[in-house]
Formats: sequence, structure tokens, C-alpha cells
Amino acid sequence: MSRADRAFKTLSECYSYLRTEFPDPTTTRSRTVQQGGLVREFKDDEIKWLFRGESDFFAKTVAADNRLDTCDLVPHVVETIRRTRERVTEILLGRLDMLPEDERPDPDLMEPYLQHYGFPTSHVDFTSSLKVAVFFASQGRRGRIAVLPIKEPAGFDVRDIRGHPYALRPRAQRAYSIVSREIDDWKSLACRRATALRWFSFMTSSRERNHFGSMRYLLETHTDAVASLVTSAMHTTRLQDGPIDTEAATWIAARIPPLPLTLRPHPDHPDDPRFLQNVPPGMAGVVYIDAEMRRANARFWSQEVAPQLPFTLMD
Repeated sequence: MSRADRAFKTLSECYSYLRTEFPDPTTTRSRTVQQGGLVREFKDDEIKWLFRGESDFFAKTVAADNRLDTCDLVPHVVETIRRTRERVTEILLGRLDMLPEDERPDPDLMEPYLQHYGFPTSHVDFTSSLKVAVFFASQGRRGRIAVLPIKEPAGFDVRDIRGHPYALRPRAQRAYSIVSREIDDWKSLACRRATALRWFSFMTSSRERNHFGSMRYLLETHTDAVASLVTSAMHTTRLQDGPIDTEAATWIAARIPPLPLTLRPHPDHPDDPRFLQNVPPGMAGVVYIDAEMRRANARFWSQEVAPQLPFTLMD
């Protein structure tokens, strides 16, 4: 098991130390973000370091796509998951022109978005918020938090996925995505030497889990338009390509947002059903149960004769 750079008895002690040593930025800068055909100005923190919280003492921290090669899934299921991810990417990229300009995700950020919403990719999730990292690290009886200094040259690429106005969960989590061809394991000695990344470990009491783990809104996607697009693209994959392996469908359904299909007419094509747009169910007042929706999605994606997928059509 990889060793932490410093171990604390409790999460509270660790948080107090990190908050002092790595405070939130006090300076801001303006940045320009292009989203589709629109250019937006943002006031942004001057990021000096990123954080990652883990709710156990995992031996390695590798990209989710790499973990597929060592998990207990059989090879053809792993291949199905990867092939499905590529098809979802193709479908999402093909739909960008149908979206209003302010709703189009940056095509270069498609893979980081898929990583954030549950698909396995070559990216690793980080955040600019220590509190967010503490939330994720507080979900178990012990945990670790990584602190990664941002400097040039870094040996890795940092993707900021907070900019899209309708990708609400990445904004709430102050989410960043990191990819590197040189770094495989973010706990390896070579990684720590190359990046100055540090890991801090601790034990977590039930009181701390209740206190630090209370920000459940960080996981919500029911009003997130980009999350809705990702789930809808999975439905389109099933309709265009046919069913996928049951185990692969169940695996994907357990990880991506379990959102029911909610549609509205396209403002430029109000009478053409081919141009129906996705709407987050929370914006349409649609109520659903996560566990039931995940099971329904897995059945829809895997059965040869697909059951009717319920949907809501807004006026």
C-alpha cells in the first residue's frame, strides 16, 4: 500500500491543517470561455493547487479506463463498455449543432464531461475546492486527500469543466479533469517526484461523516442539462445500434445519471419530432426514484425487445 506523506488521527485535524497550508485563492482573474458560438467572461479564482478526496486507503489512483483492465469484468464486457462510450461521444458531438448556442458543451471537453458523469475515461477527477474534496473523502471510515500544485511545465493537462452554464454538478463541485500520458498512478513515487503531489491520510468518525458528508447536493443531476444529454445519448445508442450486453448495461446504469427522458419541441422546429430537445427532469417537475430508474435504463439498453421507455413531453 502506498504511504501518505502525512497521517492524521482524524479528518478534522487533517482539514484544519490543509485549510491553513493550502487556503482558497484570494485573488481572481478574468477569463474568456467560448461555448459554442458565444464568448463568455468569467471572474475566476487564481488556481494554485487542486484537491482530490478518496474515501479509503486505495493502493493506486489511476484513470477509470485503466481500472477496467484490472477489474473483475470479463474482456468482452469491458470492450462493450468502451465501445458504448465511443458511440455516446459520437452521438453527443453530432447533436451539438441542434442545441442553442449557450447550451453547447465545448467539443474538446466532451471526454472530461463523460468522466465526470460516470463513463470511464483516461481522465482523473480533481477539484479546486478543499471542502468538496473533504466531502468525497468523508464517505468511509478512513480516507485520503491529495494536493496537487499547478505549475508549468507540469507533465499533465488540466481541463476546467466548470464553465458550461447548464452543467450544474461540475460547477457545484468546482470540478477539474486531469489527463497525462506520462503518469499512470497518481500515488506512485515517480508521480510525486515529478509533480510535487502530496497525499494526507486520516481516520473518519461517524460524527465527522455526518458533518463533512452532508453536502449531498454536490451529487445531484436532476436539474443538470448536460447530465440529461449524456443519459439521452445512451438511449439513442440503444435505438440506433441495438441492445448491449446485460452486464455492461447494468454496469453503465449504476454509474451515469439515472435521469428519466424529458423532451420539449425545438424552438426552430416546433412541429418536427426529429428535433425534440432534452430537458432536465427537475426543470420539468418530473419525479422519479434513482434505483428504479437505473434498473429501467439497464433493461432498456440490454433487452432484445426493448420495453417502452417512459418519457415526458413538455408543451
